[in-house]
Amino acid sequence: IAGDGQLCYLKDTDEIAGMCEHAITELESYKMGSELTSVLAGAKAIRDGKVHVGKEFSVAAFARHAETDSGAKPVLLMPTCKRGDWRTAAHNIQKLL
Repeated sequence: IAGDGQLCYLKDTDEIAGMCEHAITELESYKMGSELTSVLAGAKAIRDGKVHVGKEFSVAAFARHAETDSGAKPVLLMPTCKRGDWRTAAHNIQKLL
């Protein structure tokens, strides 16, 4: 799925969203909190090329094999910069299962 290439703020969880999967290892936290530490760390990681703003999303969904309510239910919507390899994809799939 294509995205708009922008970061956003998730009010319910107080998190910055929209960075690629490399943010998991590059940033200590996505939480905004009461100061700008996370925002500044995220901006620096993006400027340094360690993290990217996701422009496309990896999507995973599960569907029940049943007569009713058999539609696919999304369980993962993850921004990606397409720099990952098969190990990253396998790790993500393993986490879902």
